[in-house]
Amino acid sequence: MPGWLLVELALLLQVVVFAVVVFAFLRSGRATVFHPLTFYLLFHAVSFVMRPTLIYLFDFHTIAWRIGYLPSEAEFAKTCIITSFGLAVIAFFTLRIRHERADPDPRGVSFDRIHEKAFWLACAVIAPLALYSMYLSLGGFGWEGYAKIQVVRNLEHGKFLYTNTTGYLAAAHTMLGYLAVIFMVKHRFRLLSLMPFCAYLVYRGILGHGRWFIILSLFTVSLLWLYENGKTKFKPAHYAVGFASFFLFNALGRNRNLIRDVFGIGSARDTTPLVDGMTWFERLDNLDFSAFDVVAAVTNIVPQATNSYTYFSQYLQLLTQPIPRILWPGKPVGSPIEMFNLMDYGNFWRLPPSIIGDGWMSLGWPGVFVTLAVVGTILGKLHSWFWQRRDNPFVVVTYCCFLPITIQWFRDGGISIAVFSFFVLGPVGVWYASYRCLRMFRHRSAPAAVPSTVRPLRESGQGQGVRRAA
Repeated sequence: MPGWLLVELALLLQVVVFAVVVFAFLRSGRATVFHPLTFYLLFHAVSFVMRPTLIYLFDFHTIAWRIGYLPSEAEFAKTCIITSFGLAVIAFFTLRIRHERADPDPRGVSFDRIHEKAFWLACAVIAPLALYSMYLSLGGFGWEGYAKIQVVRNLEHGKFLYTNTTGYLAAAHTMLGYLAVIFMVKHRFRLLSLMPFCAYLVYRGILGHGRWFIILSLFTVSLLWLYENGKTKFKPAHYAVGFASFFLFNALGRNRNLIRDVFGIGSARDTTPLVDGMTWFERLDNLDFSAFDVVAAVTNIVPQATNSYTYFSQYLQLLTQPIPRILWPGKPVGSPIEMFNLMDYGNFWRLPPSIIGDGWMSLGWPGVFVTLAVVGTILGKLHSWFWQRRDNPFVVVTYCCFLPITIQWFRDGGISIAVFSFFVLGPVGVWYASYRCLRMFRHRSAPAAVPSTVRPLRESGQGQGVRRAA
């Protein structure tokens, strides 16, 4: 069979499998923006349907050349089949979890006085650390003496390592953004309540790096607004904001100084310069849409060149990741048990393997099945938990904050979701802990009941009437 025909059949298969899954999702009656499969379908459509089509039609090979691995037609087709298989697995395991009818609580997200007091207590706990993190971040992020946050490039593993601080402190300012999100929910999205969140978005734009926060936090705000208004589908205004956010995301990727230049506040030295001589369409061939290219390389390097799988050992990093490197200078980079290093077989600098590549590295086809089945089951159960507990404000806010960052999980694979969850759900966790403390304090400080000398109502006819009415 000619190579070009094999590639075209594989691309057709991608479209057919995607369409079948979308059809089954719609027929299931669970197709809302609150379902995790919606977010995986979005990721899959961009990364594994649109991207390979652009590669084939317009020779988008920048990522492949960067890695140093240009797949053959047969390897290209194999990658399409693997990614379609992953889509079918995660769709099956998310949809098999039953849940209650997807109807938002008509009261929206309800706060009582203790919820409000707990929120302000959480702000008091988080704000000092987060504000100091903002100060450090605005002072620069780099490997020269000018930067307040200094890192080194670990070329062996393709990672940045902090040298004078920890990732906890460097990224703590993210929690301010999610406190601002809770503040909006608390005030039911009144106009003035949007100001803190908008101010934080401007700050992230000035910062330049960490662009994903802009997209994912806007997803969170949209989900909470829909829930507050009893809706389960996006409106045209949401799509307009989404497209505008995408253009901003892409522009910041080409020029990290964009917002600084707009406000005329000078420029940072840790920037990515604007790429000249290329059309906007050609600039789409960049690191932001690299998942298919990386999976194509990974699925043909492992185990042919590595002579081994990881056998899920990369998840042992969960045991070492929480310990700051500044306290443990000899901390392993990545997993404490390393079966092989992808950087030995290509330039995978800042190119995560995605959830599909991570599963393949673990154990090939069975690894993809197990990884996507576990992820699909977890997300399906979380979705069911959300609708069962939708009268609880902590549950609603937690789920709506977590669901958008699953896109990062799909894109990166491995333990990335644990890292992102710490900073995204940290404010909700502190808020909940504050709530529990206030409830406990209120219970202990409540006066003991005083015995009454009044005859019990149950001894009178009136009391019996009351009891029957109750």
